[in-house]
Amino acid sequence: MNGRERIEAILNGKPFDKAAASAWMHVPAVDRDPEAFAEAMIRFNDEYDWDLVKVQLNAFYITEAYGADIEFFQQPPLKFQRIKKLAEVKKYPIETLEDLKNLKKITVKESPVLQRDVKAVGKIVEHYKNTKVVIPTLFSAYSWLSGMTAGKEETVKKFITHDREAVHAALGILNEVNKSVVDAYVEAGVDGFFFATSYTSPLVVTEEEFEEFHRAYDEPLLEYINQKTWFNMLHVHGNADLYIEKLVKYPVQSINWENVSEGIRPERLTSAAKLRSLTDKVLVGGTDQFHDFYGAKEVVEQRIKERLHTLLSEVEDKRIIFGAGCSLPLDIPAENIGFLRKAVDSTAL
Repeated sequence: MNGRERIEAILNGKPFDKAAASAWMHVPAVDRDPEAFAEAMIRFNDEYDWDLVKVQLNAFYITEAYGADIEFFQQPPLKFQRIKKLAEVKKYPIETLEDLKNLKKITVKESPVLQRDVKAVGKIVEHYKNTKVVIPTLFSAYSWLSGMTAGKEETVKKFITHDREAVHAALGILNEVNKSVVDAYVEAGVDGFFFATSYTSPLVVTEEEFEEFHRAYDEPLLEYINQKTWFNMLHVHGNADLYIEKLVKYPVQSINWENVSEGIRPERLTSAAKLRSLTDKVLVGGTDQFHDFYGAKEVVEQRIKERLHTLLSEVEDKRIIFGAGCSLPLDIPAENIGFLRKAVDSTAL
């Protein structure tokens, strides 16, 4: 089976030969050069023979498209590689309530930044046509709004206090921008999207805020996407005290989340067993990005193998994609990443 065939079988409850595997990393040195970025993504995914290609786009692409002044770290200092800090916004598109009210919709056709990324994704799709599943990153409307706003979440919350309707209007506009991006990527041939949101627990938003400002925009966008694609993944950013019962209702085919995180009490995490009890979606994860890939190679290899065995024991139907709960830090030794694939290849179902 190739990666696409394997994931199709996993999704549809058909027989498959082994668990799927995938992981992803940023490539800040080249992620704003479509030719070099596509080559880097292909090289990384070929090296580990991932079944699913998560296109690790520059995380600032909408903020950049709206004209932000951004210092991109082509070679991030070592202290930033672990925490994945890859850029610093010097001037934000939204700094005042008036800026928020004046937000206008942009489209791929009028944005060189968005066209750049579509070009790169198109090259990746063409390379893996019918052999691997290709899904680029798409952030929620609220995630984009926060990333475009000086002061981020705190400022957006102040905007909500002063002019709730202006915030709703901006979220509606950003959902329309997301639809323009979706349409362009679908035309380029993607299989689906990696839909990311950081607003997943009471540590970040109240239940009322989640329903009004997040789910109310996320679900209609995902419904729109589902009409055009066949494999979409919800990335639940965060680990403790997740609104998991709400998030499993999102209309996607798979969920990527942190099921193991060192330093977090187990009862605050969502285990794979618990998530499987709540949904039949494909489950994506299994390792701790900030812990499991560091140390002596023999220790890392054994640890990764044990993580896979634990995941498979908790998910009886074996409908998983083995990987991490988020993008991998940039300081992980390349060989250690390969233990994900090695574990899957050497483990019988």
